[in-house]
Amino acid sequence: KVLRSPASEGFFFVKEMKTGSSTVAGVAIRISLNMARRQGKEYDICKARFDHTRAWQMKFAKRDRKKSILWTIIREPNSRAASQFFHFEVSRKKVDPTDANFENYLFNTIDFDNHYFQTLSVTDYMGVEDEVNFTNKVLQDYDFIGVTERMNE
Repeated sequence: KVLRSPASEGFFFVKEMKTGSSTVAGVAIRISLNMARRQGKEYDICKARFDHTRAWQMKFAKRDRKKSILWTIIREPNSRAASQFFHFEVSRKKVDPTDANFENYLFNTIDFDNHYFQTLSVTDYMGVEDEVNFTNKVLQDYDFIGVTERMNE
């Protein structure tokens, strides 16, 4: 069952923008299908959730860690920002791909300020003083974090 609202158990994939996450979401669906089949469940797919929603909005802090897997994939931030600019601005809005337009996009898009803190944190990110501790907390909340640049390994 593909979940569309917060849930406490299942296979939860936090789908990061411009990381190859649509491809990886397909892998998550396949894993959920195979898990249900192997367990002889009466349903076709194990509970799964994947979309571009921020982790804290899905209340993953309240998930049952014994009955769920929380995972995501991230990408080197500069590559992700360039991909996002070309995808949304150049391809969709037909913005000229100049250095000035890219710089303007970076400085005027709030999505780039501590992006992974905002999207991956299972609690609402409101800024922190100790980024190292916050990063470690985020890492501890996840069962697996993949890296786009290392998917071929």
